[in-house]
Amino acid sequence: MEQLTVTERSEYCVSSETFPQKEVCDKNQDWLGLWSDPETTWELEPANMSSGCDQYHLVSLDLTLHDSPTKLLWRPGERAASLRLVLLRSGAGYDEFTFFRESSSQLQYDMTFRRVSGVLGATCVVASASLDVSCACRKNQTEINSFYVESFDDDGTKTPSYFSLDCEDDADGKSDSDTEWEVPVFAVYVTAIILLLEIIFL
Repeated sequence: MEQLTVTERSEYCVSSETFPQKEVCDKNQDWLGLWSDPETTWELEPANMSSGCDQYHLVSLDLTLHDSPTKLLWRPGERAASLRLVLLRSGAGYDEFTFFRESSSQLQYDMTFRRVSGVLGATCVVASASLDVSCACRKNQTEINSFYVESFDDDGTKTPSYFSLDCEDDADGKSDSDTEWEVPVFAVYVTAIILLLEIIFL
């Protein structure tokens, strides 16, 4: 298993024993993008836990769709005012939607994603109990094979938020999420299945 270590000094640095130079630093770039091909599992240390769910401090998150549903919880970051959802179609097409943070009292928003093609009775790739996602369901969904989300502040600048995957809230503070987050990762390029994590250094 390859291990990446992130540090912040006068520069932002990433180190690994597998790097030829052992450490890569940049004083201007304060985020890290991770992707791989073929399928890979990433184990990420969560930023914190809320309502029993591990939360990860991310600028954006890209995932492929599966027949089984993937539940995503979005807790807006300090400056986050909206969430941009992009549904990617096989080929070069995509559909883009923006959902606004409804109020400061709403701590987090749920979204569930699943592939429509080949799934009996499925008509839309996204569903939510806390956001009105009906606008995302108006077009044919059968060619959508992946999606990504990213949050923005009031000025339209990307800003990090907290995301949890496949986690069910529990009144007792328990969760079905693991201490470490394990997600299958796919390639990022043209028509390939996508998963890209842009992580803000804390």
